[in-house]
Amino acid sequence: MVPEILVTDENAPLFDLDWLNSCTQEVSLSDGGIDQFLSEVNKTLAHRIRGEFSNKYRQQALFELLGQDYTKIHFPHHEYSPELLRPPQFPPKKREELMAELRTLLDDEVINSLDELGYPPDIADYQKENELKEFLDSIRTIFKSGCDKQVQSMTSENVKKRSNSIEEDVISLVSQMSGDEMYDMPEKLDKLDFQRSDVVGEAICALTLHNQEAKMSLLKNFRQSCLMFPNPLRKFIWEGFIGDNDERDTGKKKSKRRATKDFKAEIKKKLKGGTQRAVQSSDYKKIYSAVIDTYHNNNVLRPYAEDIHMLQTANIINIINVVDKEYTTAQIYWALPFQILYEKGVESKEDEEKSMIEISCMLERFCRHALLSFRTVSKVTDKVIKLIKEDEECYKSVTEALDTSIHAAGMLYCIVPEILVADHPNKSEKVWSDLRKKKKKDWKPRDHELFGKLDLWIRKWICEGFVGILPHPLIFFIWDVLFMYEWEQQVFVTISMMIFCLIKPWILQAKNNRDMVNVLLTEPSNLYIQDVRKALLLLQNEGCLEGKEISLDLQNQITELNTNVVKEKKPEEPVEEPPPPEEEQPVVEEEPAAEEPAEGEEAPVDEEPVKEEAEEAQPAPPEPEPEPEKVEEEATGDQ
Repeated sequence: MVPEILVTDENAPLFDLDWLNSCTQEVSLSDGGIDQFLSEVNKTLAHRIRGEFSNKYRQQALFELLGQDYTKIHFPHHEYSPELLRPPQFPPKKREELMAELRTLLDDEVINSLDELGYPPDIADYQKENELKEFLDSIRTIFKSGCDKQVQSMTSENVKKRSNSIEEDVISLVSQMSGDEMYDMPEKLDKLDFQRSDVVGEAICALTLHNQEAKMSLLKNFRQSCLMFPNPLRKFIWEGFIGDNDERDTGKKKSKRRATKDFKAEIKKKLKGGTQRAVQSSDYKKIYSAVIDTYHNNNVLRPYAEDIHMLQTANIINIINVVDKEYTTAQIYWALPFQILYEKGVESKEDEEKSMIEISCMLERFCRHALLSFRTVSKVTDKVIKLIKEDEECYKSVTEALDTSIHAAGMLYCIVPEILVADHPNKSEKVWSDLRKKKKKDWKPRDHELFGKLDLWIRKWICEGFVGILPHPLIFFIWDVLFMYEWEQQVFVTISMMIFCLIKPWILQAKNNRDMVNVLLTEPSNLYIQDVRKALLLLQNEGCLEGKEISLDLQNQITELNTNVVKEKKPEEPVEEPPPPEEEQPVVEEEPAAEEPAEGEEAPVDEEPVKEEAEEAQPAPPEPEPEPEKVEEEATGDQ
């Protein structure tokens, strides 16, 4: 076998993005006035790495990483010979391992050099007003300008594609009106629209591609702020997680391209006639039937229930089944986020087959490294139920509603067969299969009772990776969180409780089994992303994503975050005021009748009445004349 020969351009660009390399070149040509700073750091760094020169291969690897110009300035008496690290003198695999090791070493030594000189570890935090601060500000300005230009370029390109698409739609419509097309072609899943954040996402991927420390720092910042990934960064993080787990299992690190190539070679050995027909696996009929039943019985999947998309899903799962000899209905759910993320729009037959193999490869590796086993799903569900029980009123309301008027014959295809019976996947599959063969009228009460338990529906959430209840793009947000926390069991507990608490207002209103199941399966899809993010931030601050239990008080706080709930205030009933107590009438004592005077005697004179009469005789004071305006108003009122 001819050894692989690697040709290296000594002046190769730093990044895989042209616009980012242009920014780098502009920074290098700018008058930043940081010569003194760079001189200090470079001299300190050169002094610290001299201890690695005892081995000529390590020495040349460091020289290659630092660059020829740096080597000539700081190590003028040493020879720059990168060919020592090329075949046949040095194996390619060992070279990559050595370069990766020394990249990490250089990163650490740069930080140590900055610390030795009194600078912060992250130079972006530098705040002193001097030439270095001006240089950092100029870098930010240059990057922002380059980013804005790239956004404008990508937006223009996207608008152009959209206009072409509109023209095609008009031509198609005219063709249909003229009768040239006898039937409507089924629609295909569209490529994700361009977002402004995609440009920043590409830049972050390029900057962290060969810097593991920067990647870990990036993930830490995203975890703390609970932000969604831009799509380019999403692919980078998802693929990185899968690749890192592959390396742990096999001891070999493979790129996505290499892993897909090996996967395709394995498929070709077992599949004859290509991958377009789902007829290669012994379970192909079962797979295609399950895809149709699942898509038509799930509210989140139903919008994608077009023939082309469902056929692609069946083909992807069929390919995995041929390779692993394992199949589960849950794979139908797990495949959807990858299909949305990696969809490339209208493609040729060859390109579409290539994309299908790529998605199949990603999904097969994802199933091995990320998802919980069905037995583990039952254990995680038990932890969720334990937390729900802390709110006794809510738990009582849920269980009573689920146990009322159970008619579950139409719910069978909503459930993954392996979870129908807790902690017994094989028994569960058999029970599910037996129920499938029964007619609805032959179902017995104990058959319906299986669907009246809360733990069944929580198991459904978890075993499907929440794909069955959360639509795009919310499912991307939740999967970003799961990938950041490496799909640990505690994160499933926390996310399940978060969703349950957010839909609790609707849970408390359900009165029977059908209403409650409808709430558990459809209300999560009505949640707002901002409400979910606020809940995640609250849980993050309380340490619940790292393992701390969710208290009842915290559950109630999360419930209040759902802004998609209209809280109706009951009108206050008028309070009847008690009637005023009856006033007691004063008792008037009758005066004794005056005795009539005898003949010849004068009647006694009553002085007080005379005084009153005198007062009444006085003329009353004149009344004030009314103001003209008031008189006019009163007159108008009388009229």
